[in-house]
Amino acid sequence: MKLKLTSVVKILFILFISSCAKTGTIDGNWGAISSEGDYSELYFSGNQIRIFTEVGGIIASQDFKIVNDSLQTNILTYKMDWIKPDSLILKSEGFILNLTRINKGFKLSDFTSDGYEQQYKNAFYSRMNKRKE
Repeated sequence: MKLKLTSVVKILFILFISSCAKTGTIDGNWGAISSEGDYSELYFSGNQIRIFTEVGGIIASQDFKIVNDSLQTNILTYKMDWIKPDSLILKSEGFILNLTRINKGFKLSDFTSDGYEQQYKNAFYSRMNKRKE
């Protein structure tokens, strides 16, 4: 069976769009549920990660880099598995983080000084309760 050139172009275009939908940029704010059920939020900017956890609060910023399909910090390396541009799974030695992008509300990137701590915590716990439902 002979395929027309336009059919081939359409198929290639669909494959290209599908592959683009599976990757994205990690920069921005993310909510994460761990394989143990703990909630945290991460803010990726440039080569820095800021983290706020349910248990420990704010954790010191860490450097990271992305190499091929892995996110590397000075502590761990995570394999990145994009589900869609706003959903990502990070896996490292039996530990899994299921990340979902945070697009609204008071985010970790907005929490730049102590004056905003309570406003951020309120938004954090609201998102945490919704994710754990």
